[in-house]
Amino acid sequence: IAVALCGQSIDIGMSSVFDEESTLLPKEGFDKSESTPKSQKPKWFAVLGLIVTATVLLTNKSSLFQFQKDSTTNTNQEIIEASSNLNLISSSKKKIEQHKLSTQRLGYDPIVSETLKVYKISHVVEPDTTMILKITTCDDCGDTSWSNDNNDIIWSIQPIGDIGTVSYDTTSTSSTIHALFKGANENFIIQASINNVLIINEVATCKYIRRELRTVNSKDRLRYINALKIMYTLNQDDGEEKYGDNFLSSDHLVAIHNTDAQFHGNLYFFTSHPALQIKFEKSLLSIDAGVVLNYWDFMKDASLGRDWATSEIYSDEMFGPVNTLEEDNYRVSGMFHDVKLVADEDSTKFPHAFHTPHGYLGSTTMTTPAKYLQRSNSYCGFRSTQGQVDGSHMITCLDNYENDHDFRQLDICFEEKVHANLHMMHAGQW
Repeated sequence: IAVALCGQSIDIGMSSVFDEESTLLPKEGFDKSESTPKSQKPKWFAVLGLIVTATVLLTNKSSLFQFQKDSTTNTNQEIIEASSNLNLISSSKKKIEQHKLSTQRLGYDPIVSETLKVYKISHVVEPDTTMILKITTCDDCGDTSWSNDNNDIIWSIQPIGDIGTVSYDTTSTSSTIHALFKGANENFIIQASINNVLIINEVATCKYIRRELRTVNSKDRLRYINALKIMYTLNQDDGEEKYGDNFLSSDHLVAIHNTDAQFHGNLYFFTSHPALQIKFEKSLLSIDAGVVLNYWDFMKDASLGRDWATSEIYSDEMFGPVNTLEEDNYRVSGMFHDVKLVADEDSTKFPHAFHTPHGYLGSTTMTTPAKYLQRSNSYCGFRSTQGQVDGSHMITCLDNYENDHDFRQLDICFEEKVHANLHMMHAGQW
């Protein structure tokens, strides 16, 4: 739920709970034993839709309006007709149906058409990263004489609104070009012609694409982890000076989350956490504009059972292990070994946040005096046998809501049976 809210982004690869026939989600990682009966699917989507709608309304109105506009007007012809002031290629539409456009981020496969249909867009391009635009001839057009191989192609790519920009080799005559787009939510008209005959006349929408962290290639994942590390090790003043006003250190984000403003235990939960996530993502983008806030599909790890800590997520290359060493004072190894807890001994820096007895931000009952991030998967030498959250936890929450229609209890169920469980599992058990 939380990762699907910001109108500037598309989320792909979510799995686990939904059935195999979902057009939004791929099939990998799916466990049939955790699927909901098909008769219940409309009820699920009704509840989730209510949650998402409420969250967007309260956290990101501009994104909601953008989504509404896209839902009603984002067809190629309507957008092109509304942009008659642009200097577009003007020529016959003869044989245009024989060619098709594909877009994909360099190093990744194209977004599947089923996902694009859900978001009501024809093509997607990602901001601040190299995109591959490719023209091919369709397989069933009959006349194959219009091959791109022996013809020079003239490309034209232009933003429709005021915020978008695009750079590409305007002299290229190839059927495949690279382009760099800027401006999330902007629409771009992409046209191409051969011998003054228009062969491509499409609209692409610029969106951030959030991927499951383990599907991100090693280069992009390292950029993401490095940006996170800066947020967790750089103080607010130095960060703002270097990266601008959108930078937020982890100190401030921890304080916001751990506040007496009651982000938990009430109906703020469903809206406050996605709002916090948007702040988090803006801070990441201020550090590295090419970084996207990826997500972790924790239910892919449910099958590990009591061995959940062996997940790749807890490798040194990602977030560090849970099974830490006593001789290192249970500190997390890897990229986040030097991350410190937020110190505020006199409670003056973050007066509204909860503090430990030792003056760090955290639970009032947390007794460890350590100043560095710690994790452990044992209690007094006894290993935890609890597994990660699985689909049954979410099904329970939704089934209960179907029976009693109590939205507050749905909120509490998700917080306590899904969200809080994850806090304790991967942040450390003490």
